[in-house]
Parts: sequence; C-alpha cells; structure tokens
Amino acid sequence: MKRLPALVCVMLLFSAMAAQGQTAAEMESLLNAGEITCAQAAYFVLAAAMEDPPRNPEAAFAMAIEQGCLPAKFESNGSITMGGFSLLLMKALDIKGGLLYRIFPVGRYAFREMTGRGFIEGRSYSTLTVSGEQFLRILENVLDKREAE
Repeated sequence: MKRLPALVCVMLLFSAMAAQGQTAAEMESLLNAGEITCAQAAYFVLAAAMEDPPRNPEAAFAMAIEQGCLPAKFESNGSITMGGFSLLLMKALDIKGGLLYRIFPVGRYAFREMTGRGFIEGRSYSTLTVSGEQFLRILENVLDKREAE
C-alpha cells in the first residue's frame, strides 16, 4: 500500500517528461519549417491564447474557423500568409486595432497593425507566406508585449 503513492508519482513524472519531449519536438519541427500551415498556426496561437487549448492542429484549425479567427476560405494544410497570421493573432489574443482594422477586420489591415506596432520586423508584405522562424519570432514579440501589459 505504501508503494502506490510512489508509483503514481513516478508515472506522473514520466508522463510529464513525455509531454515536454513532444512539445520540444513540435517546436523543433516548427522552427525548421519553410512554411507554416494554417492548422499549425492555429494550434500554437490558440495554445497561447486559451487555458484549455485544442489537442491537435486540425481541432485548433476548426476552432479558429468556428470562432472567426480565420476566414472560412482558408485550408488547414495550406500555407498561412502574414496577413492571415496577423488576423489570427489579433482575433485570438483580442488585440485592438486602429480605425481601418475596426471597419475592415481582414488580413491586410491586421498585418498593417502588427507591422505598425513592431511585432513584424523587416521587409514583408501581407501575402508573404510565414516560415517557422518568422512565426516563432512574431509570436514571441506579441506574447512578450502582452505579458508586459
């Protein structure tokens, strides 16, 4: 009977280590990706925005479409653009935008807001696809700013 709590602790420890390893592997594959899919973007952004995020990229993509964070025309395995990624970030993280974004809450104006706030650095445009490195850098910039507020 005394072994039961120790066994439970060991099982919980190994399950936590396995989950952390899976996340590290996901982050590594994301970092090395040439283009991020809409499902991958939704999965990581919703994981940052929600307390109980979806368990996989496909569920996250469906939730992002359902909640209006992404337009219905997007495909889960299609590459996400800077405009789409900006729109996803602004809607999922409830980032307020300027006049044009409030009138026309679309990727183009979301991208302008994100660029104007310094979240997106360097030369880019709203129809450019997002690489893994860019994705992580922009997400980090947004989350750092959000945490500082």
